[in-house]
Amino acid sequence: MNLHLNKLEKLGNLLFYIAGLFLLWEWMKPLEILTETSNLSVFIIFIGLAFLLQYLQWRFIFRFFILITYILWSVHKLYFDEISLINPEWFIKWSTEIIHNISLIISQDWANISYSFQTLLFFLLLALMTYLVHYWVVIRRKLLLFFFTTIVFITILDTFSPYDGNAAIVRILVIGFLTLGLLALYRLALEERLSMESAFLKKWSVPLIIFILTGAATGFAMPKLEPQWPDPVPFIISYSEKFKDEEGTKKVGYGEDDSKLGGDFEEDDTVIFTATADTKHYWKVESKDVYTGKGWEPYIDSRDGDYAFANGEEVDYFKYPLGFKAFKHTDQVTINVGYSHVPYPEPSAITKITADQIDYQYVFRGRDEKVTYGGNGGLPLISQYSIDYQLPVFNLDELRKITDDYVSNIDNQTLLDVRYRIMPERYTNLPDNLPSRVRELAESLTAEEDNWYDKAKAIENHFDSPDFIYDRVNIPYPEENQDYVDQFLFETMRGYCDNFSTSMVVMLRSIGIPAKWVKGYSDGQLLETKSGRSTYEISNNNAHSWVEVYFPTIGWVPFEPTKGFSNRTRFESTINYDENENMEDKKEEAPQPNQPQLENKEEAKKDTTKFSLQELLEKGLTGLKENFFKIVFYILIISGIFYAIYKNRGKWIPRWWLLYFKTNRSEEAFLRAYPVLLKELQRYGLKRQSHQTLWEYANYIDSYFMNNDMKKLTKHYEKVVYGGKHSKEEWEQSRKLWENLIKKTIA
Repeated sequence: MNLHLNKLEKLGNLLFYIAGLFLLWEWMKPLEILTETSNLSVFIIFIGLAFLLQYLQWRFIFRFFILITYILWSVHKLYFDEISLINPEWFIKWSTEIIHNISLIISQDWANISYSFQTLLFFLLLALMTYLVHYWVVIRRKLLLFFFTTIVFITILDTFSPYDGNAAIVRILVIGFLTLGLLALYRLALEERLSMESAFLKKWSVPLIIFILTGAATGFAMPKLEPQWPDPVPFIISYSEKFKDEEGTKKVGYGEDDSKLGGDFEEDDTVIFTATADTKHYWKVESKDVYTGKGWEPYIDSRDGDYAFANGEEVDYFKYPLGFKAFKHTDQVTINVGYSHVPYPEPSAITKITADQIDYQYVFRGRDEKVTYGGNGGLPLISQYSIDYQLPVFNLDELRKITDDYVSNIDNQTLLDVRYRIMPERYTNLPDNLPSRVRELAESLTAEEDNWYDKAKAIENHFDSPDFIYDRVNIPYPEENQDYVDQFLFETMRGYCDNFSTSMVVMLRSIGIPAKWVKGYSDGQLLETKSGRSTYEISNNNAHSWVEVYFPTIGWVPFEPTKGFSNRTRFESTINYDENENMEDKKEEAPQPNQPQLENKEEAKKDTTKFSLQELLEKGLTGLKENFFKIVFYILIISGIFYAIYKNRGKWIPRWWLLYFKTNRSEEAFLRAYPVLLKELQRYGLKRQSHQTLWEYANYIDSYFMNNDMKKLTKHYEKVVYGGKHSKEEWEQSRKLWENLIKKTIA
């Protein structure tokens, strides 16, 4: 059986597109583990569809229409599924959201870009990547660069992130070497115009496949050494000025005494607990409210209230107000090192804690927000428990309503935290001897902000400055007459989470914003992911502290000032009001605590997807008005650039084709170059009439330019098309003719 070259080319292209799909898939897999990206199948299908349309060689306009339709369908499915696809209301809503997000980009407000707009940008990035793979593999027939880049990408992630790339490396090597071997065969067949028989194909492909599979199997079977080099990241981070350590080195981990902060920490890999969850979050243990200038102590008051609940009991003490967007989750926790307290997700509303061993009685302590049980009273320590809770999504528009004037007019009974009603100084107290420059720095950072949220973000972002360094070693204790925060902010600017979080709390309190210091654990080391749920290992190395800021009528909102850490709290900027609600009444009526909450994801989705189209349009128009002149300026600049490019297309398009075909020595180069010349001659103004043959048109062109180049070129072209001549040889003989004619079309 012989394979015709055209069939061989189609088969080769199909295999190369499949290889490109699998390599891009390897780029996508770490996203689900290292980021909050989900629904990867939607994006994988998009990549496959883009490659399929490229393989079928459909016209650009049809490919564009199909891909745009798929993007619209995907965005609708992911974010607007509550509205019918044929209902134009969802498209109007999303268009308005796009306009609003463009204004956010112009104002460089990256943190508030919506998820749907991020998804659109990701689709555009994938479209660009599929074209690049198409260009590298199918047009240039060169995979090595992309193959090497993929290996480097995965190895870096495997070394410096929780992603396990062992299997991925083997898959990439198998796919890459197989594709490189087929590319070599493919180029040989086209260049030599081989009519290959199936026996020849077997002689080429079977040894290649055996070699690759043997190498992969050997790689899996061979023993693996443990890492031989120390992790370079701590060295890179710590390479800076050294400080004297006078108090000795402590082990990192959870501790009860925080009255004297500072000093070094050394690594401790002791595993405290493992947790299986369907979302990443921090684990809260306790909070402390009294800053002494050297560290933190609990706020003791006789009015502190405790709340007790039984094992497996459904509780609503912690629930968010009615209408607050939150999603229900359940985590399974296995304790390795027992304490008499229960770590719980942050931020969250606990709805139930269930331990199988014994019917414990849990107590939420008001003085430090620690959930304790009877482990120290003769009962055994908990070894396993499940915790049901609700994770909130904070609305940025509501947060930004909280200003000093707004708070001064709030009825005391609408405050969500009872402790804040009876003792507001608890979350704003500071030492009398706090250096004034701490408050002055906080005031200067927030001078241009008019609401509490943006003020908190301004202080949080201050710690992203390159002047601040995260490190666990060479961290001094403050001297006797020195304040811990003042030392960090103005002298050392070097430390770990306690330095960053304490400084942010103190700066917020100094300008009258209530805040507290929270400690517990970060989300831990990912072990595995199965069926959408991930298992994390939380060790002493994950001991962490962060900040909570109190927003009246909303509650406590976490912030993450520590350099190198990410805030796992979810925010959104879309106002979700019922169309029939009176908007002014909504603003004046604050939500009440302990209201019934949404019981599951479906109900939450149903309740919070109601929106006012008028409100949404007004929001988009407000963004346009605020950035009107910027938008007009950018539109004019971009339009001017595109107009200049289009106006001068007669100068750059021919030069582009000259550059493109100068190095193109493929079999189909001549068959593609001649139609390009015809198109450029048409653009130049030498139109070919519908009744003209190629030979008649060539005579017309030569009479215009007063030479015989077009007739000679056409003669070579017709030999290839009608005479079966070798396209590559004819192209080499006529390349100069083609280049001379293309140069004449340069305007």
